[in-house]
Amino acid sequence: MTQSAKEFLEEYKGSRLGCYEFFSHFFGDKRVQPLLDVFPMVEAFVRGENAFLSGSNVTADTLSEPPQEGNKLEAEYAKLFYGVGSRTIPLSESVYRSEEGILCQGAWRDIKELYGKHNFQPRPEKEMEADSLSMEMAFATVLVMQGKDGKDLLELVEDHLLPVGKAIAKQIRESTDNEDLQSIASTMTVFLMTERALLEQSLKG
Repeated sequence: MTQSAKEFLEEYKGSRLGCYEFFSHFFGDKRVQPLLDVFPMVEAFVRGENAFLSGSNVTADTLSEPPQEGNKLEAEYAKLFYGVGSRTIPLSESVYRSEEGILCQGAWRDIKELYGKHNFQPRPEKEMEADSLSMEMAFATVLVMQGKDGKDLLELVEDHLLPVGKAIAKQIRESTDNEDLQSIASTMTVFLMTERALLEQSLKG
């Protein structure tokens, strides 16, 4: 008997949760080098989840090889995301979705409203980062844990996570040759595209 998308999402709930948590930490923590030990498991699951779709237009072809140790990931990460290089990549949705390209615009208000519907409240010191990729990934983990990984999670992925994730991944591709960052960005994009496709299928029955 063929496994349905809904059955797959439920069976591998723990692995999916791990992926959302990984990306939340990777794009929110300054010490990212230790996460490389976890990434091969994330990458392997994304390949498997993508293979389950078998026939959708989402493929794993863009995934590169698993990261290698000792290539100074944190130094490159700081250059790209913490303003110590010639180009800083924003990690907030508003920057990519507002005409002004600045923080705390419409996407920030929209995501805060969505959080409110699910009683998800970022800490006061993190309120300005409500629409960051890291915070939105953290919210996804809450939805999965609460069993709201159907319509609610699809709304988050389709309207917020996937657009900002793809925009950030594009910036990474254009800004660095670091293999770890390239691989993680590619895997994140495929994961979100695959999640969207499976969630759509599961809601169709």
